Amino acid sequence: MVGLLQKARLSLRHAGVARTAQRAVQNLLPGWVLDFNSLVAMESDLTLGRSPPESGEWPHRWAIENDMKALTGGGLSEGEVRGFFAQGGRAALCVNDGRLVTYTWYLPDEYRMSDWLRVVLDRQVFSTATFGAHEFRGRGVHSQTRNFAYPELAALGYQSSVAFASSLNRSALRAG
Repeated sequence: MVGLLQKARLSLRHAGVARTAQRAVQNLLPGWVLDFNSLVAMESDLTLGRSPPESGEWPHRWAIENDMKALTGGGLSEGEVRGFFAQGGRAALCVNDGRLVTYTWYLPDEYRMSDWLRVVLDRQVFSTATFGAHEFRGRGVHSQTRNFAYPELAALGYQSSVAFASSLNRSALRAG
């Protein structure tokens, strides 16, 4: 018991109240009940044959900087969007009847996640900042986005797409 109290005191001093509480919950509950701070890395082969996107209902295209209104419509700031463009990023975008349906950003070469993780890529793109409008979810929009983007990225010489998802984000894990 004394060892546990010492660990708690050290954790409070070095990590703060929130992180200490988080660690306590992690240790008290089984991992499958509540899993904090766990990321799953997913890789998708860009060279696999994919059917072309269906035309009509979900017209996809590559975003340009003039698409700022759509690209910030999913919660990104203008600074984040400009930063993605500055890194050579490309966003597969779908706007239908003037409404944002979805976008996914693909960043080449490397990606920095917060200040603590740098992902260096070799013939890979990092897939990040995926947004899907709630009213269009469950209708195959993201798979059509991949069907649009992957062949074009493969033609540029990239072999795979890498993404991270929270272990609690079940829809992202199912989508791969």
